[in-house]
Amino acid sequence: MIMGGKGNFMYASRSLVRLGLLCSLAAPQVAFALTGNLQGEVRQLLLPGSECLEIGGDYQAFRIEATERGKTPYVCFSSQRRNVLRFFDVAIVATNAGVGMQTLDFEHEFLTGPQGIVYAEVQLGGFVASGSGAAVPSGSRVSFTGYFRQRGSGDRIGEGLRQEVADTVDSALLDKTTREQYLAGGSRQLRAVLRFSFESVGDKIVLGPETGVLVTGVKELIERLGELSTTGGFVPPQPGGNAFPQ
Repeated sequence: MIMGGKGNFMYASRSLVRLGLLCSLAAPQVAFALTGNLQGEVRQLLLPGSECLEIGGDYQAFRIEATERGKTPYVCFSSQRRNVLRFFDVAIVATNAGVGMQTLDFEHEFLTGPQGIVYAEVQLGGFVASGSGAAVPSGSRVSFTGYFRQRGSGDRIGEGLRQEVADTVDSALLDKTTREQYLAGGSRQLRAVLRFSFESVGDKIVLGPETGVLVTGVKELIERLGELSTTGGFVPPQPGGNAFPQ
């Protein structure tokens, strides 16, 4: 009886181990999922194979909506040829002005990507507009910072991109880039932190499709800069399609 009890115990133990293994294999693998913190509201990309996190909705002091009717505001990642974390069709509208800086914080871990000497870039494009569309939204502020992290060590990419809207129309245009060189090997994390404040309800920030953080190799950087000079930009995400150029 003792031996039988021991045998039953060992069989039960092995069954539990197999069950635990099957459960772990069946569970969604979210360790490297794209995660966003939108002024305290956390969203995470959980669907297998998906590359875009929808961020539209009403938040404490602002609303995120699409730049055009029929589109959806996304933050997307891609690992094809380079690592990219980018905003698409995003407009941020003030619903409560004078509350100070608000923060959108996104992070994704890339298991593969360019190796050796790489360039990490932060790009901020778009414009700031008033609710009426006539006046310049002076006093509105925007900052965009990218971070590159590998093997537990993180670094801010170049200088943080900052802009405060003054009384001139030119000051409401967002067109800034910073770049840093790294020696990369293995997995790495990219983080994008957008901070902003508004002076008046209805004022908004419209982000261009170039807004994002990316890591690219030297050859790919030269090719991409050549493509931008001739084609003018990136392909936005399409339903069921690839959000990024090959």
